[in-house]
Amino acid sequence: MKRWFIRIGLGLLIVLIGFVGFVFVKSEALFGRRYALSVRAPAVPTDPAELARGEHLVRAIYDCAGCHGLDHGGTKLIDSSALGRIYGGNLTTGQGSVVLGYTDEDWARAIRHGVGRDGHGLLMMSADAYSAISDRDLGAAIAYLRSLPKVDREVPPSRVGPIGRLLFVLGALPLPAAQLDHAHIEQVAAPAESATLEYGTYLAKTSGCPSCHGPDCGGQPMGSDVRSPNITPAALGSWSESDFEAALRRGIAPGGRKLGPMMPSERAFSKLSDVEVKALWLWSRSLPPVKPK
Repeated sequence: MKRWFIRIGLGLLIVLIGFVGFVFVKSEALFGRRYALSVRAPAVPTDPAELARGEHLVRAIYDCAGCHGLDHGGTKLIDSSALGRIYGGNLTTGQGSVVLGYTDEDWARAIRHGVGRDGHGLLMMSADAYSAISDRDLGAAIAYLRSLPKVDREVPPSRVGPIGRLLFVLGALPLPAAQLDHAHIEQVAAPAESATLEYGTYLAKTSGCPSCHGPDCGGQPMGSDVRSPNITPAALGSWSESDFEAALRRGIAPGGRKLGPMMPSERAFSKLSDVEVKALWLWSRSLPPVKPK
């Protein structure tokens, strides 16, 4: 009987070692893949009005500060021996910059495709959302990012832990470069900036609403014990437009409940214009209802 226990234990150990090896090899292939992309850069404006518009897009809608810090000089995103230590890079031209010498094409490749200058996929880059950014908006965003004040900050290279590797292999942590159809990303024009469903749909996509709340916006796992909420009419049917505005801009749900820290209300959505809030409200009401889980 003792021999059988030993054999079973050795068998399980071999299976575990094999699984760990499989995850390591698959993750190395995922991280090591190079994407040879021919990217067309948008026109990058120089006039002050478009620069200011780029600042609004970067800070209020794309929420670049969420991954790169309020000064865009880089910050730590994940710090765990199991998940890894993952950092958002320094987007300024100060010491430690990850974009120094970037061409217009390099910026477009990184933002829309989630691919770095070296051809590798960028960890945690929200290209699944940014792939829909219009040429004009992308050009304005690049113009503003290039104007950022220098921040001297050396950000350590990211290191992915064993559980992090597994989550990347399973697609639970994002590596959009491996999932996007790069041949069909280039965008030309955005809808008119008005309080319409069409513009709201565009804003929702490029601000990452489906990225966090799931493709059907019915909520999805965001970690081992966290789930993003259902934001379809099936869950928010009783909300008024003012309720929706409070949730977006102040992170407060009806009844005064504070929304979770993943909701970038204070950092980003508090800066949304009235037109943008109205357009997003129309988009939220148009979503097919998803039964709350």
